[in-house]
Amino acid sequence: MAYYYQNIWAEPVDLEQGLISVHNEFFFRPLTNTCLAWAVIVDGVERQNGTIAEIDVQPQETKIFTIPYDLSKTKGAGEVFLNIEFRADQAEPLIDAGQIIAHRQMRIYPKRGVEPTQTFEASNPKGISVTNKKKNPTISVASENFRAEFDRQTGLLSLYT
Repeated sequence: MAYYYQNIWAEPVDLEQGLISVHNEFFFRPLTNTCLAWAVIVDGVERQNGTIAEIDVQPQETKIFTIPYDLSKTKGAGEVFLNIEFRADQAEPLIDAGQIIAHRQMRIYPKRGVEPTQTFEASNPKGISVTNKKKNPTISVASENFRAEFDRQTGLLSLYT
């Protein structure tokens, strides 16, 4: 719930160049006491991180920032994400210094609609079968001890035995 009630929003502009937009949804409060902490996550492991200390965005304004990461080190990776956290620089009433007040995760690679280079079948443990037929409404994962089905439209678990 906290994600939907947050008042600071980051959106991708050009993630290959490190460009994001930051929108201050507050009506009367500038982001002068807020820093932007970022991390590049490559196949689930944090590889780069940093902080932008000055993000003075006035109420109801949007500014574009450049995140100084190096994507040349991520070529050939299956998934690359940019995690962003907005943290309080100094303590305020009801907010501790360093407390996360907003966050966002953005996919850098693979682009939407492009399959990752690594597939589940490549790391499939012995004895587990995956049935993924496009005409079926579910994707099935099974072994001799369990069976699980996931709804193709919603991604929700629809059967577990």
